[in-house]
Amino acid sequence: MRILSATVALLASLLFVAEPASAQVLWEGDPAKGTRVFGNLECARPGSIVTARQDEGFVAWRYTKKKAEAGQKSVVRCETRGIRTDAGRFRFRNNSTYYLGWSSKLSTTTAGDYTIFQWKSYCDNGAPGNGAQNYPVIMKIKEGHARLFFVGVGETWNLIWTGQVEPWKWYRFVVGIHTSNKLRGGWVEFYFNGEQQRLGKDGVLRYPGRTLDTYNEPKWGIYDRQRPELEAVHRIYRMKVGTTYNDVR
Repeated sequence: MRILSATVALLASLLFVAEPASAQVLWEGDPAKGTRVFGNLECARPGSIVTARQDEGFVAWRYTKKKAEAGQKSVVRCETRGIRTDAGRFRFRNNSTYYLGWSSKLSTTTAGDYTIFQWKSYCDNGAPGNGAQNYPVIMKIKEGHARLFFVGVGETWNLIWTGQVEPWKWYRFVVGIHTSNKLRGGWVEFYFNGEQQRLGKDGVLRYPGRTLDTYNEPKWGIYDRQRPELEAVHRIYRMKVGTTYNDVR
């Protein structure tokens, strides 16, 4: 009986240790660590990406896209691309599940057509183009609404969620992505202010589709090629990447 009890106890301990390995915070965009937490900065001067203390007392990232003068095409964006951990630049894997969470506050939600998040596709070894899907998942702010799109192969845009947002207010967004380079092998989940949202015309909780190209990286910030003459500021707080929703909510 002692041997059996010991065996049961050992198996129970192994199960207890193994379970947490399936859920973990993979990355945090901690402002205290500076911009080294990101892979690249894509913000042409006079735009800037800095840390700034907020009225609520915490420190957040502040992305400022300045007004573009005639001929200043690069000023249309102020973004960070990719994430970097202590082990180096993070590579998102195929057939894996990731959750990306962040809180946003914008200086305006009506003046332009602002992209604030992209799950952006890239090619290796400097190959031209951005694969078959330029950005499978993208979020825009326009006319007082946040709009989440799934963009399929061949630039087929599908508006899968929209919600009202106001300037100078914090909103919590979480995008769940199961990566797959198969046509319908992946999926997207979305949470707004702590509530899971139904997506697409069928109102599904998981929107199916191809979610990984050669490789993909998240981009946060502000980008508006339609109205480059506008200035806008996007504040971002509590940026996290994990393997479950609870990691990043």
